[in-house]
Amino acid sequence: MMVKTRELIGDQLDLVVREALTKSEHSRYRGALISETLRSTQLAPYSRWWMFGGPIIHREGIGVQPSAGLRPVGIAWSAEYSCAQASLKFLQHGPTPLIASMRCFVASKFGDEVDIPEELL
Repeated sequence: MMVKTRELIGDQLDLVVREALTKSEHSRYRGALISETLRSTQLAPYSRWWMFGGPIIHREGIGVQPSAGLRPVGIAWSAEYSCAQASLKFLQHGPTPLIASMRCFVASKFGDEVDIPEELL
């Protein structure tokens, strides 16, 4: 099932981050592949623990800051990533710096939507 990148959270987000770490920028998501990956290994909490997500933020040069102005419920942080090679900018939001950053990282690899297996919904 297709899910908006900006809505990914918890195990959904962590799984997609792990896939983004191992896929090229041109790969497409396949629900069956993700389901197999989910069954085969335990997920690292990239969007919940700095020891996992922090190195990605640092390596990718993702900028994180508190959201400016009025904050809608659940949106307190913004993350931005610029891809110089393709002249693209990615902006995502989230309730924590790690969630916003990992959504931004995923968006830079897979775009605005990803295919998630139904067992993660």
